[in-house]
Amino acid sequence: GAEQRTRYETISTRYDGDPTSDQQLALRGRFTADAVKDAFRVQFEAHYTEVALTDAGSQLDQRFVGGAWLTRANVAWRARPNLTLTAGRMTIDFGSRRLIARNVYRNTVNTFDGLRVDASHGKWSTQTYLVRPGLAVGEPQRQFVQGGTLAAGLVDRVFANKTHLEGFVVFLRDSKTS
Repeated sequence: GAEQRTRYETISTRYDGDPTSDQQLALRGRFTADAVKDAFRVQFEAHYTEVALTDAGSQLDQRFVGGAWLTRANVAWRARPNLTLTAGRMTIDFGSRRLIARNVYRNTVNTFDGLRVDASHGKWSTQTYLVRPGLAVGEPQRQFVQGGTLAAGLVDRVFANKTHLEGFVVFLRDSKTS
């Protein structure tokens, strides 16, 4: 599928107390394609962001938007009805989305390259990740991008009243890139 979002934003006093106003026209386009064959699923998503009408002196610049990149390019294998293995570039919605989640409002999207395992049994489910932050394809690493490895695990139990009890284990080995 395809999606395009245009949003006009304006602010009269910035969060840092600067009384100057700022405005922008935020544009985001997305193209997605999924294919399923037997126990395999291939996902592809390309993302494009741009801004226009930005005021002179704006804190928003091309470090945060601009250009196209892959946000998802992965293969998933459903080994059993309750076990799925995914490898490649992906976005993450970790449990109830409190710690790690795909951005909904922002124009840019955090991506991760690596492995994911989803398993379930009755009212119990788990999500396990071993990933690295994804960078825009074909672009050099920028100074604000942090490298490293994220290993995360989640155990979720659903009760009769649809209440979820979640337990998390998150390990981040952070390494600054230049």
